[in-house]
Amino acid sequence: MQEGVNELHRVVCPGGRILIADNAGGDAFSGKFEKDLSSDAAYWVGKGFERTVVKSAYKFDNLEEAYRLFDFYWLYNGRPERTELELEIAFDIAVYEKDIH
Repeated sequence: MQEGVNELHRVVCPGGRILIADNAGGDAFSGKFEKDLSSDAAYWVGKGFERTVVKSAYKFDNLEEAYRLFDFYWLYNGRPERTELELEIAFDIAVYEKDIH
């Protein structure tokens, strides 16, 4: 993560807004993976970000469509059982200041 924070110093002007969108975890989507995919809330809050969590869902026309997407992008643990899978997205937002390390 530190490499990404270092890149913020290069590309964001002081006073510019930063938005980190990531998986909040603790939802049906996260429960389907062997590895924890959730972002580290304490890390971003410790950097001065404010967190907002939005409930959302993946919705597919059929189970095969769901499987193709998950199998292609992630190491999915098993096959989807439903055409809708709930997830929570974390939006960590801050105004860029030089003290974000």
